[in-house]
Amino acid sequence: TPGLDRSKAADWKVNGAHMAERCALFIIICIGETILVSGRVFSETAVTAASLAVFAVGFLKTLVLWWIYFRFGRARAAHVMTHSDQTGALARLAFTYAHIPIVVGIIVSAVGTEFLLAHPYDPASWKEVTALTGGPAIYLVGTLLFKRAVSGRWPLSHGAGVVFLAAIAIAGQALTPILIGVLAVLAL
Repeated sequence: TPGLDRSKAADWKVNGAHMAERCALFIIICIGETILVSGRVFSETAVTAASLAVFAVGFLKTLVLWWIYFRFGRARAAHVMTHSDQTGALARLAFTYAHIPIVVGIIVSAVGTEFLLAHPYDPASWKEVTALTGGPAIYLVGTLLFKRAVSGRWPLSHGAGVVFLAAIAIAGQALTPILIGVLAVLAL
């Protein structure tokens, strides 16, 4: 409210388990939307062994995005927040700022999957390369920041994945979208 002081994050009392659950539900919605987009695009293509393989790569990428977030991140974050005396600052950093690139990464990955399904074997354009490698890279950066905020450590695997995705992007226009998609799954 204009004229009043701002509240300080140190004054916020945040329930860690509740905050982690709400953010996890939002991530599930975003990942679910990715699956719906993939299914819609796939339903508009002829079903062949090649189109099934392309769909499998896109679905596997989405599954790996889910695994990266839910295998370790969410549960640890809930535990750390529950036992922290700085719940407001931690909630702002981990569940607001770090989740922005996570959500953006999911959305850009969905666009990449749509490109992958549309033209899997044609030479990749710069926008296809950007979506197929940039979405997972942005997602990894977001989960890296999230896990750093919660654990105090930089996950080296996430950094290695970002470097691998950058290398794929550099070589991207010499590759096909299906190959970029497979390599992106491997990077994740």
